[in-house]
Amino acid sequence: MEVTRNHIGTAFHVVRTIANNLGWQYTHGNLSDFDFKQFSVFPLCHNTINAVNVQENVASVNLTLTIADRVYFPKSEMSVVDKSDYLSDYGYTENANYAQILQSLYVDFISELRKQEQLFYNNLNYTRPVGMIPFVETLDSVLAGWTVTLEFTITNPLVTDGFC
Repeated sequence: MEVTRNHIGTAFHVVRTIANNLGWQYTHGNLSDFDFKQFSVFPLCHNTINAVNVQENVASVNLTLTIADRVYFPKSEMSVVDKSDYLSDYGYTENANYAQILQSLYVDFISELRKQEQLFYNNLNYTRPVGMIPFVETLDSVLAGWTVTLEFTITNPLVTDGFC
């Protein structure tokens, strides 16, 4: 897909490209529909569209991304667990700890987002600052990562598709 005619697909294309370039599993849709135990490729990037706000010549596409990796996160300092036994059920990939996962995901994602902006300079604009909230999910799967709020400004489809 070319990023010369901006539309909602442009925002999805950019996020998918970031995930592919980083070797991450990419999904989109309602987050509650996914069972993350079924995925074998981590880290992952899940894309959910929140809203589209249309103005005269532009539209803004608001997305929530969940970027996460499996991580060993002990429930307490007193936990004595053989990591290899405990994590083999979760597809552990030798990630050392929570802080390392957060740092790696943050740096990789922001660096790749910046590369995409430079690559498509005139056709891609995202609103700054990019909001990132850390999370840890330790119920069914041991995941750590970021919930990212990202907003792209695109040309109003009525302009690009020749309706104006």
